[in-house]
Amino acid sequence: MDELGLAAESIQVKIKKLLFLNRQLSERIKVLSVEKQALQDKLSANELQTADLEQRVASLRVATYLKKDDSEKAKQVVAEMLREIEKCFALLNR
Repeated sequence: MDELGLAAESIQVKIKKLLFLNRQLSERIKVLSVEKQALQDKLSANELQTADLEQRVASLRVATYLKKDDSEKAKQVVAEMLREIEKCFALLNR
């Protein structure tokens, strides 16, 4: 009987240890989930900022070409922008 009591006590200790570890891991998951969401929000903001900056660069290129009276290059840039707009319309019309 004594061996059975020791085995039962050992199992109880292991169960308590597992429950403790489970609680710790659950808390860690919560913390990591919050961090993940914060990083996803930051990534979204950075993607928006990147898109905005790319648009500004494109606008500055066109303005530069128009300012230099480089009409051929300006026409190419405008044509490229029109193709991009048409692609967007095609995606919207699906």
